[in-house]
Order: sequence, then structure tokens, then C-alpha cells
Amino acid sequence: MFVKELASNILKVIDENNMTLESLSEKSGLSRRFINNIISGKQVPTINSLEKLCSALELEPNDLLINCKSKDKDRSVAMYVNTVYCNKRENIYTYTPICPYCNSLLQNHWQSYCDNCGQKLSWKHLINSNVIMKKPQKNFKD
Repeated sequence: MFVKELASNILKVIDENNMTLESLSEKSGLSRRFINNIISGKQVPTINSLEKLCSALELEPNDLLINCKSKDKDRSVAMYVNTVYCNKRENIYTYTPICPYCNSLLQNHWQSYCDNCGQKLSWKHLINSNVIMKKPQKNFKD
């Protein structure tokens, strides 16, 4: 999901600015093939590459990573993580937080953004979380 949205945002900015992949390649110092691999979802850019792309597109990284003009909601506003999934295996309980936007299990506690949808997260209300025993199904809102 994240890679798809990143690719979509890059293409949208290129189109809005009447750029070509060649001109983006020249401005960013990244090869056209590398940029094409990012757009096709075959490669995820490093932080350094992302900074070069953003500089060439005259954007901040958040503008490119988060689709702030989402139809459903402005994902630049943090949503509270307040539900956790409890998994019991052999009398061992593990608790995994759930993204409040796309309902996917978060890989790490305290991460700033969801790996799946890019939603900005707030951990302010985690202590008062709802605990569910059934694994959540992802919501595909895009």
C-alpha cells in the first residue's frame, strides 16, 4: 500500500508540473531506471534517494509520502492508536497495536506512521486501549 501510494504521488506531482522522468532524473541525480522502479513498485527509495526526489520536485518528504488530499481523511493529522490485538499462543499473550485508519497490525510500537497506509499515528491514548481477541481484517480505503 505504502509503495503504491508513493508511486501514485510521484506520478501526480510529475504530471502537475509537466515534467518527464528524464527531467526528474536530471534534477534529482537519480537514474531514470531507478525512478521507474520506484514508480512501478519494484524498489523502495532510501532516505537519501527520497530526499533527492523531494528536492527535485520541490516538496517536503511528508508531501510525497502522505497523500494529504485523500478522499477519506487528511492523513497528515495523527490518529490515536487505541485498539490492540491480543494473540494467545501456548499460554503466552502478545499484544499488537492496530492502525486506526486501515486496521492493519502495526509492526512496531511507537512508530510515527503506519507501514501499510502511511497514516500519521499518535500513541497518547494507548494506555486506555480496547483489546480484541479476533485478528482484524485490513480496510482498503484507497
